[in-house]
Amino acid sequence: MEKPRNRSRERKGSLIRPGALVLACLLLLLSVAGAGAYTAAPGRSGGAAAIQPAGGGIERTEEGWEKFEQPSGRTYTSPRMWYWIYKPENIRPGKPLVVYLHSTVGCCNQALIDPLPQMINEGIIQDPEAVVVVPQLPGNFESKWTAAAESVTSLVDRLVEEYELDPERVALTGFSLGGVYCWDIANSTPGRYTRFMSICGRVHYLRIKVENFEGCEVRVYTALRDPNVNPASAISFAEWLAEAGIPAEHTEMKLSHAEVPRAVFADPEVQEWLWMKPAGNSGK
Repeated sequence: MEKPRNRSRERKGSLIRPGALVLACLLLLLSVAGAGAYTAAPGRSGGAAAIQPAGGGIERTEEGWEKFEQPSGRTYTSPRMWYWIYKPENIRPGKPLVVYLHSTVGCCNQALIDPLPQMINEGIIQDPEAVVVVPQLPGNFESKWTAAAESVTSLVDRLVEEYELDPERVALTGFSLGGVYCWDIANSTPGRYTRFMSICGRVHYLRIKVENFEGCEVRVYTALRDPNVNPASAISFAEWLAEAGIPAEHTEMKLSHAEVPRAVFADPEVQEWLWMKPAGNSGK
């Protein structure tokens, strides 16, 4: 008797699975998107600023990105840390430093399309009275800020020394992915940051300690209903900080996850708080 053939096995090699087709389309879209990565753009001095994406990319010359530059010599510790930096015109010693950790959207060399740097480039935030640095998370969407914590800390130390910035006026903020892991970075370097602001983030209770935020003013902003990040842990931690006598406040905004950071950074009071401008002194 003839042995029945396994028709499902015969068909297996001739059919394209829907999942594989979708994956192929996504890879194609990502490769096309990667072609538009940031590169050289005119700098403030009139020459070509050293603006290149982490890992290389296609030249991009459109106006609007010249407010940030990406200096050479970006290796600090392991892993390699690339960054974008905004420097006020006529920068003088004693300026504050604001460190912004980008969201998942900013991965794969796209940090400048995250809310804070984008709003500075668009002119929505005009002439920040601080040096603003945007570290570029190395790797892809699977990368974690905790792996780059040492590099971020080393970058902050070096910038404070290089530009003679005020070490007592260093702020750390982040949105979404960055809003989650800015807690970890601040927690790992107690006393380094004077101001701390998490936007649409959460807290890993087992890693973060209240006492590591002593001497720091803390703000937490969350969306009313956030399908991307559950903010309950961040809200609770802000309450614990306040109970411990650490200046901490939480603001819930009736906006979507993506709308919250632009609303926060557009607020002049928040800008003044981040720039840490000394009262009655406009010279710094």
